[in-house]
Amino acid sequence: MAIKLGNIDIGKAYLGGVVVKKLYLGAVLLLDNLLGAFKTRVNNDSGTIEAEDCLDTFANELDTNTTEYALVASAYKENKIYSLIKNESTFDYDFTRSTTATRLNEDRNIEIVGNNIPRLDYQTAGCPSLLFEPQRTNLFPDSQPTEVLPYSNTISAQFDNNYDWNLGDFNDNAIFFEGNNTRNIRYFYFDLPTPVENTTIFFTFYMRFVNGQAPIFGGSNSSGGSNITIIGINANNITSVLVKDDIYRVTAKRVVTSPTTRIGGPALYQQNVEHRTSFYMSGIQMEEGDYATSYIPTNGSIATRNVDNIDIKIFPNTLIEKGDDFEVNMEAELLNPEANDLYGRNGSILFSLFEDGISTFSNQITLCRRSDQFFIKCRSNASGIDVSYLTGINFNANQKYKIKFEYNNAGGVKLTVDDTEVFENIDALPTLKINKGLFTTYDGSSPESKIYNFSIKNK
Repeated sequence: MAIKLGNIDIGKAYLGGVVVKKLYLGAVLLLDNLLGAFKTRVNNDSGTIEAEDCLDTFANELDTNTTEYALVASAYKENKIYSLIKNESTFDYDFTRSTTATRLNEDRNIEIVGNNIPRLDYQTAGCPSLLFEPQRTNLFPDSQPTEVLPYSNTISAQFDNNYDWNLGDFNDNAIFFEGNNTRNIRYFYFDLPTPVENTTIFFTFYMRFVNGQAPIFGGSNSSGGSNITIIGINANNITSVLVKDDIYRVTAKRVVTSPTTRIGGPALYQQNVEHRTSFYMSGIQMEEGDYATSYIPTNGSIATRNVDNIDIKIFPNTLIEKGDDFEVNMEAELLNPEANDLYGRNGSILFSLFEDGISTFSNQITLCRRSDQFFIKCRSNASGIDVSYLTGINFNANQKYKIKFEYNNAGGVKLTVDDTEVFENIDALPTLKINKGLFTTYDGSSPESKIYNFSIKNK
């Protein structure tokens, strides 16, 4: 509720018509005090704060008079992700991952982080996200190869053990793939130490063309400007992302139906002028799963990165009383393009709020993905569904969304995704009581998403 003195709204202060600070009376902290207390608490706990400008911007957008709980990708330490609104440490998230992992840091370098360290990842331009991934194994035993590795060099690969990638925790080994007019076809394959069968393999690597151009994928006889081919993989199943300094991470999807240890590698077909450009490659990864994940370094044997686990959060008892209206705001990105239904599919849920537990269903509201759309499901009892609503708003993997979800017992639910809004007028929404929340899947395993920020408030 706005606080006014006469006709003047004192919930805001203006200088020449420009809002300069949010102000609240009574026991509510001023924004500066809120941020100062948060940063002091993190520093006193030997935590790490990154991207302070993003933290400050997020805090300025919060309605600190009504917001009960907020999370922003900014502050962390071993086994902990800090929450912004509450000063009490009991409202921070617990975090575990029993192996090291890599992230792309704020300098856009690959960085290895230790066991149980949350990952603030800067792969998306702008503010970082909290990166949550499942367990994965790099099946290729030496991600930055040397001449003794199990690969098949059919014609042209050479090794450079002194190539400056300038990628942080990334050594100086590289495969040099020379393009010239002396051979018609120049290519090689990779051999895995053990066979794979009836699975989907994602083959990723880092590459840089010597002339700085971007990779454009095509077939052996393709035209139209393509400059690289991956043997045995259709160009429609290959993508690339610029990392920094003309370095791209390439991702190729291959469905394996019969036993094989051999996966096709990049090729230059010399009959096309476009296919005669030399390049370097390294950081090779081959993993089974529904999508490619972050880089897993190997050195002589395969390696596994374990799952990122974030705990179920028990909110303050006053967060949502039974029958309260509430609003969730968040920015997030789904990683798994195959996640397409509520039950049992990893990555499908953006958030779930509940009372007893995520698998008991009673007093539960969930925003997830179904049929490539945002989907809302609400249950007040363990059996029976009160609301099941396919919104019609497209929900694509690897796309960042700004989301507002409003729940009003008197009328209905409203979802706003970026600039698209849908409203479902429901006469008798259940009077839910919820006091727990989790970014998860139905079975309680880790999410497969990037969370930029999250907040929930009474209305």
